[in-house]
Amino acid sequence: MARIRDEYTKKEQIREAAISVIAKDGFHTASTDKIAAKAGISVGTIYNYFKNKSDILDYIFQVEYEKRAAFFKNLQEQKDTHPTEKITAILNMHFKRVSENPDLIKVVLEEMRFSQSAYFKQYGRKNGFQKFLAEIIQDGIKQGKIRKCNPEIVALTLFGFIEAMMKQYIYQLTEEGSSDVFAHAVEEINALIWQGLVVEGEPND
Repeated sequence: MARIRDEYTKKEQIREAAISVIAKDGFHTASTDKIAAKAGISVGTIYNYFKNKSDILDYIFQVEYEKRAAFFKNLQEQKDTHPTEKITAILNMHFKRVSENPDLIKVVLEEMRFSQSAYFKQYGRKNGFQKFLAEIIQDGIKQGKIRKCNPEIVALTLFGFIEAMMKQYIYQLTEEGSSDVFAHAVEEINALIWQGLVVEGEPND
């Protein structure tokens, strides 16, 4: 058990170092030498856990996907929670993660453009965050709490808002040293959700 815990700790150490290096240098310029130096380990140690740099990138996306999938599964088990409240919960969780680790989001946004990660290609927009949103909207339609609409199109639209907020946050952080975009993001997106999705007569909490 201790060995498994130690291996997990070492992989996390490498993952966090890789996020920092890739965010600063970009995926192509980043190297296992730089990642090892950032992590304070030998290059050989990296290869005890990962086949190559791409394998590390896949692990970065795997960890993030699994965290969001677990959060989503827990939300879906809350049968009495209104669909729009579930969407708000996802937004709050996501923006909290972004603000806690801006470097991670730099890596994510870069992968949205170039898709170097095989894991991202499989579990990216279509099968990840966007899919979670679409499922919540679809459930809301079945419950009569959300108007009839195309869940995939609406989820794509919401995802576009989220992506734009992340880009603005990173831009302001880089150019101005700080950003308050997330202080208003959830409130504004939530207002759009209520005005555009909720069936007339549904309570707006």
